Amino acid sequence: MEQEVIIDTSEEVYQPAEDTYLIIDMLLSYLKTSNSNLSLLDVGTGTGVIGISSAKSKKISKLTLLDINPKAVSLAKSNVKQNQELLRETTVKVLQSDLFTNLPKEKYDIITFNPPYLPNEKNAEILNEAFFGGWSGIEVTQIFLKRSLEYLSNDGVIFIVSSSLADMNKLTTYINELNFVTQKQEKVHIFFEDIICSELHLKK
Repeated sequence: MEQEVIIDTSEEVYQPAEDTYLIIDMLLSYLKTSNSNLSLLDVGTGTGVIGISSAKSKKISKLTLLDINPKAVSLAKSNVKQNQELLRETTVKVLQSDLFTNLPKEKYDIITFNPPYLPNEKNAEILNEAFFGGWSGIEVTQIFLKRSLEYLSNDGVIFIVSSSLADMNKLTTYINELNFVTQKQEKVHIFFEDIICSELHLKK
């Protein structure tokens, strides 16, 4: 019987939603046919649910969770503790970091990122870091992708979420410029937008 993931949430931390579960589904599908003893880095971890859910595959030996929000870091640590049976064969670190800033230089087999991907509203008084990814919706993603090259193993994979409301043509061009190839995409339609999860690999 598959062990259930137990996740507490907070109004001060991005809560799991359709985009979260889209990336989890793609990740677990990938892990079904992957090698074992893998390392996974979850950037912008929020509650930690993406990284913790990866342990259901029994193939993740090293898990690192990052978030810029100290309240998310505390919540993710708490959620790791209450899923310690599921994570008993996984070494877990939870760090406060603005993307990769506080992360030691090491390579990961899998990197996941559910970024802020909505274009900033021109008249917004408060720019919510959990939702708005820059004026075209891809600026945070661009920074992440460029820096991810220092942390992704040669045969590694990135799972990243984007929105049809963002400048997807510009993002696709940038992905190609960094020598990534999109191997697989899945999407879900929510109200007025498509949420897209992409599986990226480095070109050989």
